[in-house]
Amino acid sequence: MKKFFSQKELTASKMSEELKAAVSDTLCVLDNCYGTDRTDANLGGYVLIIENEGELADLESIFHEPIERVIPEFTDIVSDNYLKTLYILSSDFTVTILFPVKYAPPIVKEGVGL
Repeated sequence: MKKFFSQKELTASKMSEELKAAVSDTLCVLDNCYGTDRTDANLGGYVLIIENEGELADLESIFHEPIERVIPEFTDIVSDNYLKTLYILSSDFTVTILFPVKYAPPIVKEGVGL
């Protein structure tokens, strides 16, 4: 799982341009509104990219329940291979997760009609 707090972290990462653009859009908003030196403890939030199915269980520590039961506020198709979801955890903290379609929970796929 890759975690990004700001665009400066993204520039050093290797990924497809399409995926990088999807992450960059979200990080741009977070950087502009909350600054570029955010951590888990600051306001704003971060972006996660799920890389394998085993990482889905790790998300339970963020949401305090299995990801299969967490309803995203928003889901969008990034490409044939990725879905982008937004989870609002508080009034000033969000987590955006990019799931490979093959690992996305059913509740996420339903949000885009897959």
